[in-house]
Amino acid sequence: MNLYRLTGIALFLAGLLLSFVLAGIFFWPDMEASLFDTSLRAEKSIDSMRCPLIITEAGDAAVRASFTNPVDRPVDFLVRTRITDGYVTLFREYREVVELAAGETRTLSWPVAPADAAYDRIVLARIYSFRSFPMPAMDAACGSLVIHTSILTGGQLVAAAIGASWLLLLTGGFLWWRAEQPLSARRRPILYAAFAVAIVGQLAMGAAIIGSWGVGVLLILLTIIVVVALAEHFLL
Repeated sequence: MNLYRLTGIALFLAGLLLSFVLAGIFFWPDMEASLFDTSLRAEKSIDSMRCPLIITEAGDAAVRASFTNPVDRPVDFLVRTRITDGYVTLFREYREVVELAAGETRTLSWPVAPADAAYDRIVLARIYSFRSFPMPAMDAACGSLVIHTSILTGGQLVAAAIGASWLLLLTGGFLWWRAEQPLSARRRPILYAAFAVAIVGQLAMGAAIIGSWGVGVLLILLTIIVVVALAEHFLL
């Protein structure tokens, strides 16, 4: 096998694997958070709620959520936030009355740290906004993975991991593509399918980053189905 082709395939597959591992790492805490503190549930979600993807001992981290007053008069409502306090069954609670002028948007934040993690691995948080006419009751939950290091912040670790996956995919894809030139009719569908799977992997990772873990799971399942179908078609 051509050395460039072998190197390209190896790098590309490493980047592909890293993409899906990162997607799983990113959406796992949110999946766990969906089961955290379900005593009160609302009919509407707080779509703006965000947790850090990764928390380390370096730097500060916070859970954030934005609230907007959609009507032409002032409103006030109670926001209750619960964050794990070292155990999944223990949490600390914040309560605050939010007052918004007509059309105003305000972002609230609550500090989180590795010591808050349940199972020493995941910080879970849930926000509940109590009904205050005309605003309905709203809630949302999210989670953060804890990695015990003081070398990099969580944001730096996320950026480095995503950058590594892109570098592996682009470098490997380029070497693989060049090694296959001129591209034969037999190799073309394999290469195109591999690139399509890589794109789906990036979409899954992006869905996990923005908190749409359900979409991320569906994309990963779709990828598994496609990979199995391709393997049956080309190998059997």
